Amino acid sequence: RISAFPIQLPALRERLDDLPMLVESFIRRGGRTRATLPAAPADSHTALGTTREHGKTGYPRALDADATAGRLAHNDAGAIGQKALVERRQGKWDDALTDFRKAVLIEPRSVYEIQNLSETLALTRKFDAADSAAHSLIALDPTSPNGYVALAGVYLGEGNIPQTVGTLRDMAANVSAGAGDFHPL
Repeated sequence: RISAFPIQLPALRERLDDLPMLVESFIRRGGRTRATLPAAPADSHTALGTTREHGKTGYPRALDADATAGRLAHNDAGAIGQKALVERRQGKWDDALTDFRKAVLIEPRSVYEIQNLSETLALTRKFDAADSAAHSLIALDPTSPNGYVALAGVYLGEGNIPQTVGTLRDMAANVSAGAGDFHPL
């Protein structure tokens, strides 16, 4: 009887290191009846790095997964930006800025990458460059809140409350309720 031998197994969210093995197992099993996935798609490594970063299971492992994604798709702005997020959380500000800039060069219309670049520039007190990045977000889509939020963050970091309030008023005037693709950071 199975109930005679109870097995205590922690939830998968507490065993994130088991994910690579489980994914490989699912791919192997699924490969018998369905089309197989590439052996090491860059997106899977980016997703694994994201999971590890947000799951707080270890930034070194997240960086390793992101580095693998970068090797597999060296011009993948998402993988580069993900690596920069981990570097920023580790306090490696110069590395993070270098990688965010690279991601923006690869995908100059990526709202997410530009917003992260602007925020990181503001956090490192490079307000002129942060201001420029935030204004480029507004130029990309003046009806989206992302650029206004980034710009308000720059002004707030500078201690410029009147400009912060003015930017938020501009956002209220130009952004409709429920506007699309907001990326809170």
